[in-house]
Amino acid sequence: MREKHIVSTGEVLRPPGGDGQRPSFGHRPVPMLVLSSSGGATKIEGKSMKDIPDPEAQKILDEKASKNLPPLSDWTPAFARGLSGNSAAEIPKGTRSLHIPTSMGNISANLHSPDGDGPFPLILFFHGGGFVVGMQDYPTTLQKLAAFIPAIIVAPEYRLAPEHKYPAALEDAIAVFEHIISGLDVGKSYLPDIFIMGDSAGGNLAANVVRHATEKQIFRTRGQILIYPWLDLTLTGDSIQEFAAGFGLTQEKLVWYRNHYLPENVLTFNDPKISPLFESNFTNQPPTFIGTAACDVVRDDGERFANKLGQAGNSVSLKRYDGMIHGFFEYGDRLKPANDLFSDIQKFVLG
Repeated sequence: MREKHIVSTGEVLRPPGGDGQRPSFGHRPVPMLVLSSSGGATKIEGKSMKDIPDPEAQKILDEKASKNLPPLSDWTPAFARGLSGNSAAEIPKGTRSLHIPTSMGNISANLHSPDGDGPFPLILFFHGGGFVVGMQDYPTTLQKLAAFIPAIIVAPEYRLAPEHKYPAALEDAIAVFEHIISGLDVGKSYLPDIFIMGDSAGGNLAANVVRHATEKQIFRTRGQILIYPWLDLTLTGDSIQEFAAGFGLTQEKLVWYRNHYLPENVLTFNDPKISPLFESNFTNQPPTFIGTAACDVVRDDGERFANKLGQAGNSVSLKRYDGMIHGFFEYGDRLKPANDLFSDIQKFVLG
């Protein structure tokens, strides 16, 4: 039987029976989506107006299309990185550089701090970019989010492919997490339990870090936040076909990123460390918030993941943002749902 999805575009509801709380994590119960009595969940059938980019999102897509970029077959990693709209030198007020010592060597990171002394929640954030592109587009968005919640956000610049193929990025992500829980001087007071967050490919790393913490019984993750995460490198979700081209991130680009990320000797893509969607044990996970974009090639990754978390008895909130495209998190100045996402993250973090 085809796997069904948990889908919500409005108020998130609590399932019948139990509060979904995982007491190990000390977090208040987070509302979950309603599961059907058969153990599946509702799925939006067919295509609706909500699966079409809203007018402002379409303008963004048109602007990108007007650049007349060369075919993907001619791209290099350096070219992809050069498409960034921001300069790495554009560091907003409240952001400073940080070097995190790990067994892999020093890992550079951006530290985004709100005004005040705290204690604040601490969020470990892993950026997207297909494991190939860096975080030069993120500082302004993350600083705004840090001030809005308010929270301290640590965003490491993990090693990138193809110069450093899998598992380099994952090793860096786990090393940074383990250093932070052992104590990190960020200049301000923060709460002991941390949130793990990531968008797109960074959502893959975030889910893997939480998986590592669960396996090692490191109950210091207060929650995980996944924004349109790329969790299935087998590329088998329905949305892969439905939004294969014309919506920004394409199926062809996903294959390009995957080919740069994975070594040639990796013959299977469903290893949970590569595709967290294929984890065999979803029990005892921290409270989770997942935000997906309605018009996104990887939309189903996050929604299938939420479904598996919910069916395993975890506390999970899922919201699909109507009319949105992959990357909308970074367009708060143009897309209202990006601001709604900020508010939803704030509610999840502050409880």
